[in-house]
Order: sequence, then structure tokens, then C-alpha cells
Amino acid sequence: VVRLSVLASFGDGSDTQSFGLHLDEGDGFVFGANATVALTSYQDGARMTYIGAAPSSLEVDGAFADWQYLFMTEDPLGDVVMNGTGPFVNGDVDLVSTATWASSLTAYFYMSVDGMMLGGSSVPGTLVRWEEPPEPSGSMPNMTEEKHLFGADFAYAFIDLDGNESTGFRIGGAESAVTVAGEAGTIMAANAYAYINGSWLLAGPVQAASDGYRLEVGAALEDLGMSMDEVYRITIMAQDWRGSEDTAVAALPVSVLSGSRAFGGIIINEIYSTQPSLVNDWLELYNTASYPINIAGWTLRVDGALRFTFPNYTIPSGGFYVTPYLSFSRGTTYALYNSTGALIDSISVPLWNAKSYGRTGTPDSEYDTWAWLVPTPGEINQGQIPIPEFGDVIAPLAIVPIIFIVIRRTRRARENARGDSEGNHDGRT
Repeated sequence: VVRLSVLASFGDGSDTQSFGLHLDEGDGFVFGANATVALTSYQDGARMTYIGAAPSSLEVDGAFADWQYLFMTEDPLGDVVMNGTGPFVNGDVDLVSTATWASSLTAYFYMSVDGMMLGGSSVPGTLVRWEEPPEPSGSMPNMTEEKHLFGADFAYAFIDLDGNESTGFRIGGAESAVTVAGEAGTIMAANAYAYINGSWLLAGPVQAASDGYRLEVGAALEDLGMSMDEVYRITIMAQDWRGSEDTAVAALPVSVLSGSRAFGGIIINEIYSTQPSLVNDWLELYNTASYPINIAGWTLRVDGALRFTFPNYTIPSGGFYVTPYLSFSRGTTYALYNSTGALIDSISVPLWNAKSYGRTGTPDSEYDTWAWLVPTPGEINQGQIPIPEFGDVIAPLAIVPIIFIVIRRTRRARENARGDSEGNHDGRT
């Protein structure tokens, strides 16, 4: 038995870079004439890892520690179907968990299976598939002349761009899709497609990486036809060369990284998130308008999932509303909608962190900067300059009720803070 030990050293500036080891079986081994060789390859944990710590944003590189703080959707095992019937036992396409995320330029997709990701089969190259390759279909190109897709497994992310499942492709009402094909755990093709007039057209290549049972994909928003400040329904599918498949549905909010769509109204001002197992999270709204606003029926979605429906409450000018304690489950994208479903404000946290993330800056800049802060529920954030509540043109008589409002709001904020320490948190400020 020969065991290899590898010592690697990394230079300065290598932190957050990924690395891994791979045994190249292609070149073979050179031994004496009487040698007997049995090569065993196995995976113990991740094939790739990061030096020091995971990067602060997602990287498609085959190392998955950068996904650990994003919300994962668990998929039940044993729900694989074959030609629409099942259950059918096939761990290679039986989804375990899925996740989605978006930056300002790229949509990211994650999936893991209960067997080998893109395992495929070593069927003869002349064997015809059980049907034409699944959509996005026959136009799916080979990445090289040598690598044919016979026996390949597929991973898909179908995107419903118009929010109408009755239009677009038959799976999820999709108007665009990402397709990754591979065999024996090796990626052979990875592309984005657009569904136009009943046909799939190649939109461009995508980034993809796998570690044997997990897959991560990054595709340009432009290639997928996705826009900012929207929430998309994603149908994720793993399918083998025979047609057995498993699907899962996820929501992908593509939101602005900072700032508000309606400054001079209600904005998301501060987000606090603790351990995912605790119901201790909260979100703060700030009314930057010069008039009160009622938030009855407004909703908060975190990573596309409904987390809170606001009660019948009116936030005064310059006032705050802090939600009751919730669980954001390591969510990173927060979207606020009014009672008609219109997007009011949204924010994507760079990565989930057990801290408070809040707006800073001045009213002139529309509080367009965000920072990790000491929590200040119901109060102006550290580094945030308050909005002058009224100018000099207002009659002196109006100052009396204004001062009363300010004093009352300050007292309620302090009372609310005391209530927090006593476990009483009604959400109003």
C-alpha cells in the first residue's frame, strides 16, 4: 500500500482562494514487471476548499463553503420519477437540496444529489438515447468533437421570466434555462438558452463546477433575460440519460444591492439576523416621507419566501416600524411589497451574518450605503443622519405637535428597547 502525503504552501494574498488535489488517472503508473496495482479513489468531504476563509461573494470554482450561509431548500428523497411514473430509485438524480442567489450581474444556482452528480453511464457510443435529448434539446452542442453526450446526465434550471406558467416551455412556464451535461462526475457542456417561438436557442456559455455530489452554476442575468427588482420562479431538475428525473421549485429574487425604489416613502432601514435555529430576527422600516403611511397588508419576503404580513398600522412621518421576532433562516435577499403586490424596497445582504445590517449616510444620498452595525431597533442607525422633519417655511404653530411626535417616538423607541430585554416585542415604534 502506497500512501501519498502532500504538503502545500501558499503565498501572501492567497486568502479566500480555492484549491484542491486531483489524481490524474490518464497518465497511468510505471512499475516493475511483477507489480500488481489496484488504484482506489474516494472522496472524503469536499474536493475543493478555501484558504483561510470562504470569499465574501459566491465563486463558481467547485468549493462550496461560500454557499454555507445561504438558505437551502431541502428536497424529499425517494421522489424520482421515470417517464412520469414513480417512485424510481436513482440517487444520482435524487435531489437533496437546492439554492439560488443573484448578484447585480449573475444568477447562481446550487443543487446536490443523493448519489453522483452528473454520473451518467458508460453506454456504447452508438447507443441511441431513449428519446431525443431532453429540452433544451437537440440544439445542445458538444463542447468538443471528442466528447459526445451519449450516456450523459443533465442538470437544469428553468426560469419563468413573466411569472405565468401557462406561457413559455412546458416545464415551469420557462422562457430561459441553464443546462449542464456530464458523465462520471465530469462536466461536458454548460450553456444558457432562450425559449423563443417554441424552440430553444443558445444564449451563451455558463460557469459550472461540481465536487461529485454538488453542482454550482453561474449565468449572466443578461443571457437569461432577467432584470433587477424582480422575483423569478425557478424549476430545478436533475435528469439521467434514461429520463428518470427529480424536480424542485425555488424562488430567485434579483434585487438591488442597496438603495430604495421609493425614497421619500417607506424604506427597509435595518435587518437583524441571529442563529438560524432561533426566532430572534427582525426588520425595521423607516418612513422618510413627510406624511404618514399605512402598511396594512404589506408583505416581507426573504429569499422569495413569505416571512411576514404587516398589520393595520400607520407609520408617522419620520417614524419606524420594527417587526416582531421572526426567523429569516440565513436569508440574504429581502423584498418589501405593498398590499397590491408592488415592490417598494429590496436589499441583498452580501452574505448572511449574525449582525445588524443597516443604512448609513445622509438624506441627500438617499441613505444608499449599508454597513454592519450595532443593532438599534426603532432608532436612527449609527452613521445615519436623520431627515430634517420640517423646514423653516412651516408656521411656528405646527412646531408644537411636531415636537410632541418626536418626543413620543423617542420614548416609544426606548420603551420598545426595554420590552425587548424583557421578551416583549410588539413591533410598533
